[in-house]
Amino acid sequence: MGSRATGDIRTMKIVFGELKKRRLFFLDSLVSSSSVCSALAGQMDLPFAKRDIFLDNEEDAQYISRQLQKLKSRARTQGKAIGIGHDRPVTLAVLKEELPKLEKEGYKIVFVSEMEK
Repeated sequence: MGSRATGDIRTMKIVFGELKKRRLFFLDSLVSSSSVCSALAGQMDLPFAKRDIFLDNEEDAQYISRQLQKLKSRARTQGKAIGIGHDRPVTLAVLKEELPKLEKEGYKIVFVSEMEK
């Protein structure tokens, strides 16, 4: 389980060592409150990001739309925000409908790897 791994410093040192060798970064989904990733990434000088909003804890279109509104608010406040979710049909349907609206409002949708550090 990923949540178990992100709480284990020994495991994450191995993972981060490989990521660093390959010039990759780590995105922590923060599914566990015991994640050691942020501090360890800092110690190992590994590019690191964490999610701001989990879009689909509930498999419900209205819930996901509300989460997107929270993501929008966070982006407006912080200048950027990271939302993550699953590739579930309902999540994809909401994103297909809502992302063009967000872009029309001036929000730029990018890959995490394209975000300014």
